[in-house]
Amino acid sequence: MFIVVSQELEPARAIIERLRNRDLYRVVDFKVFSFNDKDMVKQNVTPTRIVEVAKSGCLKGVDEELVAQLTVDHIAVGLSVLHYGRGANNPLDEVTFYSKQQPDGKLFQMGVSYPRIQVTRSGS
Repeated sequence: MFIVVSQELEPARAIIERLRNRDLYRVVDFKVFSFNDKDMVKQNVTPTRIVEVAKSGCLKGVDEELVAQLTVDHIAVGLSVLHYGRGANNPLDEVTFYSKQQPDGKLFQMGVSYPRIQVTRSGS
């Protein structure tokens, strides 16, 4: 078997070696935003902006030596949109609940205001 060792593939080999050794990238933080804020987040949460804020001196308790070395190449931002197929609408707003005593009538629907009903437990 003949194995070709190419210098251009060295970065890829280094990544695979890190994975094999479980030397994985560290997740520093994550945040869940409202679906309506997705455009604002795309514009403002960028590696460049993160480095700017880190180097501005407004963050307390950070290692200034590490911050001085920080570049945009050190930052990875991943944005994932979860909307359950309904866009900005909450799918639970379409769920209707029914009572065993009145199976033909609506008891409660999410996203719709109904007058308060008295709920009692029987048999306890």
